[in-house]
Amino acid sequence: MEFFNREYYYNRDRSKCFTVWLKPGGNVYLIPVRYSKLSLPKDQYLLTDIRNVFLIVWDEPSGFHSTITWRNNYPVKIELDSGRFLVLKRSVESDRAVFEEMFMSADFRMKKDFDYFELEW
Repeated sequence: MEFFNREYYYNRDRSKCFTVWLKPGGNVYLIPVRYSKLSLPKDQYLLTDIRNVFLIVWDEPSGFHSTITWRNNYPVKIELDSGRFLVLKRSVESDRAVFEEMFMSADFRMKKDFDYFELEW
């Protein structure tokens, strides 16, 4: 992925999309729709540092649009509707426990064939 560009990530049936928009200075916007405007979003996004590693799970048992989790401790600004998205920081013990119970097997692999993608730069 080139800096300052947008990439679009779709679930398997292409009914959901996340826009990943890299900005100057290593900032990244994660936007849970296909976003092509030139202006920055005013709501419904995560703003993070390029050093964070994110996992987006589309097909989750939680009933949310998607589950968003990250494993590094760089800042994340969350401007998402909490009723639609489950946001878990894996470095927080309680969040990690929820994530592992929902998605991971004893050998730390995904429990089933979840529809997901990982962002690591």
